[in-house]
Amino acid sequence: MTDKNTHPNNKVQGLAKRLWKQHPILSNAILMVVAIPVMVYIGLLFVDLWTHHGAKTVVPNVKDLIYNEAMAVLDEADLQTVIGDSIYDLSKRPGQVVDVYPKPGAVVKPGREVYLTIVSFSPQQFVLDVPLTDTSSKQCPTLSRTVYAIYIWSWCQAITKILCCPSRRTASLSDLETKYR
Repeated sequence: MTDKNTHPNNKVQGLAKRLWKQHPILSNAILMVVAIPVMVYIGLLFVDLWTHHGAKTVVPNVKDLIYNEAMAVLDEADLQTVIGDSIYDLSKRPGQVVDVYPKPGAVVKPGREVYLTIVSFSPQQFVLDVPLTDTSSKQCPTLSRTVYAIYIWSWCQAITKILCCPSRRTASLSDLETKYR
């Protein structure tokens, strides 16, 4: 039978305990030399999984499509749609995509947000900074003419949209009367 003190495993364990007690700094340094590369390797594996390393998709060209169509095309490509900006342009259809970022053809990761600039569905809203209280009787006619001029201007824009842009004839004059009344 083998003696407990002469077994090879017992000798190694005894050496490790003696080294740890007699040289704690050296023992910690050896432990760090072994542990740090293992932790870095595990961290890199985690980063690869987290960032979907190697997964890619191409941004499709959705310029000049209507927003709903562009959203469907981008969903097919596993990309998220975000309206980054909207402009008001009478020469284009409401909801039409006029710009895309990242640009079409760019290679990106699946799930990436794609920012669209679209033509707004309604004219630009603005705040009418006209005081309605504490105005003198001399100011009232001037203020009312200003409000009336803006009202007429918005009517002219709407009528121009109907008459000059055949592709945008989606509203009738009766719709405009209820909208701008």
